[in-house]
Amino acid sequence: MRKYFLLSAVALMISGTVNAATNVNGNVEIQAKIEHVNQITCSPLDFGTIYIKSNNALSTISLDGSNYTTTGDVVTVQNAFGGYCTDIDKGGTTTFNLIDIETEGGNVYLTGARSSEETGDQEAWVSDIVITDTGDVNGKLWIPENFPAATLEGSFTFVGAYE
Repeated sequence: MRKYFLLSAVALMISGTVNAATNVNGNVEIQAKIEHVNQITCSPLDFGTIYIKSNNALSTISLDGSNYTTTGDVVTVQNAFGGYCTDIDKGGTTTFNLIDIETEGGNVYLTGARSSEETGDQEAWVSDIVITDTGDVNGKLWIPENFPAATLEGSFTFVGAYE
């Protein structure tokens, strides 16, 4: 019996592998490129006054200059105008490339009101933001269902380059 006990103990010791530590050494290079930007002025992306049915369904207003299209329960829109950024349109001699827009997942969430807690307590938001070669700023406003009457505000920062 002792012989089997010793064999079992030796077998357990052999089967339990010892992990030897492996030491490593590495080098990581760090790089950065600094670019200067010129501040430009932009007028608001103004969705105007939106008349919407009470207890509205999810609704949108897509704004392209002074032209707009709607979905959902929007009845009418008054005084809506796309934004405009000065100094982007260089008389058609350059191309403006949008490098980055600081948004939350591509959306700009607006402050001023939220839908009721019963419907998920959502904020209104703007998506599909476009800044054109001529400096026009357009986008799409999303209004959650059962949204209260409110004045909404928000903003975003962008970086672009002329070519």
